[in-house]
Amino acid sequence: MSELVRKTSGITLGDVTVPVDKVNPADNPDHEIEYIDISSIDNASLKIVATKRLSGKDAPSRARQRVQHGDVVFSTVRPYLKNIAYVPESLHDEVASTGFCVLRPSPSIFSRYLYYFVQTDDFLRGVYALQRGVSYPAVRNEDVLSQPAPYLPSIEIQKAVVAEIEKQFSRLDEAVAALKRIQANLKRYKAAVLKAAVEGKLTEQWRKDHPGVEPANQLLKRILAERRAKWETEELAKIMAKGTKPKDDSWKKKYKEPAGPDTTNLPGLPEGWVWTNFEQLAEASPNALKAGPFGSALKKEYYVPNGYKVYGQEQVISGDPFYGDYYIDQDRFDSLKSCAVKSGDILISLVGTIGKVLILPEGIESGIINPRLVKLSMNKNYVIPEFVKAYLQSDAVRHSFSTRSHGGTMDILNLSMLKELPVPLPSITEQWQLIEQIDRSFSIAEELETTIKTNLKRAERLRQTILQRAFSGGLV
Repeated sequence: MSELVRKTSGITLGDVTVPVDKVNPADNPDHEIEYIDISSIDNASLKIVATKRLSGKDAPSRARQRVQHGDVVFSTVRPYLKNIAYVPESLHDEVASTGFCVLRPSPSIFSRYLYYFVQTDDFLRGVYALQRGVSYPAVRNEDVLSQPAPYLPSIEIQKAVVAEIEKQFSRLDEAVAALKRIQANLKRYKAAVLKAAVEGKLTEQWRKDHPGVEPANQLLKRILAERRAKWETEELAKIMAKGTKPKDDSWKKKYKEPAGPDTTNLPGLPEGWVWTNFEQLAEASPNALKAGPFGSALKKEYYVPNGYKVYGQEQVISGDPFYGDYYIDQDRFDSLKSCAVKSGDILISLVGTIGKVLILPEGIESGIINPRLVKLSMNKNYVIPEFVKAYLQSDAVRHSFSTRSHGGTMDILNLSMLKELPVPLPSITEQWQLIEQIDRSFSIAEELETTIKTNLKRAERLRQTILQRAFSGGLV
């Protein structure tokens, strides 16, 4: 049996706390209150970080508990989120939601001793075991109050225990803050690498060492020439299939050359680079740039257990093309074939998490994109998908997406915005060099990120170890 439970001798939390006053702010409609609800609490620091200033007449019906300095508020809704906080002096005599079990210490227990006790895994496990509901799990106040109370030495010893907890937590917090600073710096470092890559600075020395590489304007001319040649071959085949032979070349005038971007206000590029866009770079095939189907064409009732996969934001955001199990049958796939994908295609999130990018690898399941994605099929002989992904994930493009997107509660892109986006193009050789240098830099950063995440998890476990020792007599 846990030392925490063994020492309590049947005393519950309800035995060492006292009831709180109930209030109705509407009784004083013009009086302003600071209202504390679950959204007020930062469950990382376990502190009240924001309150709502409301008049009595505007206070919600759940604003019914008068709190005092030293009270501990414990959320009874989704308790696993650990919305626990200590009421500071600045919020003395304010009002809390009935979504909290407000723990007001009796004279036998020091308030911060109680605050740290309800953060222990032993205590929380006992509460979690009494949760009711699936979609909105919650516990009752009496469930919280029925949990075993901590061992209660004298108030002086309780204060000494708290002082030691806070001394050790302070050291731990400093270490965690340092890890998070490094984590933030790594994020900035990766953004700086992408910025240097798409501006050509990352391969500046490489270009000096390789002066004879074909410039990108020549590469673009070949891309456009091959596109036109393919169209002419296919168009001539259509004409010949009708049993006629063209008298002259006038039929070639039907070809529509994809227009390049307006470069008037665009920054200069490194020598050998050229501005282009996705319409010029896309492979010469129908639906190379394609948004997902209208929602009415792909409702959830059309999904089946097996068949053709539906790719959506869940794959793009997770970075895992094999995740998910939404499928459509052959007939539905045939009707939505224009939205089909293949390996090498670039998928871009259009809604909410705009600009998230995924390149589909070899071995993916046949399928289509859903309405929240767009696919880009690039001419892979001349444009490396990984280079396009790096460009789309750069801060410059993310900022462009953010400022040009629209939507009431979510950022929303569309295919037209992507088509209008100017793209800086280096030679195919330099693209490979850029990807190699990005991968090398990111590999180092990601190793460090993994180490930091491991140490942050270790710090959280150490926090629990400190609490466990504190309430079993191991600290003082």
